[in-house]
Amino acid sequence: MAVYEDESRILGFAGLDLNEIRLLYIDPVYQRRGIGRRLFEHLKEMVPGTLFPELFVYSTLGAVGFYESCGFKNKGPFVFDAGGIPLPTVFMSLPF
Repeated sequence: MAVYEDESRILGFAGLDLNEIRLLYIDPVYQRRGIGRRLFEHLKEMVPGTLFPELFVYSTLGAVGFYESCGFKNKGPFVFDAGGIPLPTVFMSLPF
């Protein structure tokens, strides 16, 4: 887990499960200021490249452009079943 904060509040956070980005959230007021990129770079450093050949994420549709800008490749759509509600995502990977 990584947290990005200023002097008084949390602006974003991110987390991994082995080599999968499980969450990366930036307060909408602070998006497009490089915070997501800094958190992503920190997560990337946490994954031992000697154990895993790639980093991957099931991206929300709105975050695909962000992950592409970080070098991830679109591997195709994947729909999760969230209690009977379809949750469309895009499977993306970044080789080390």
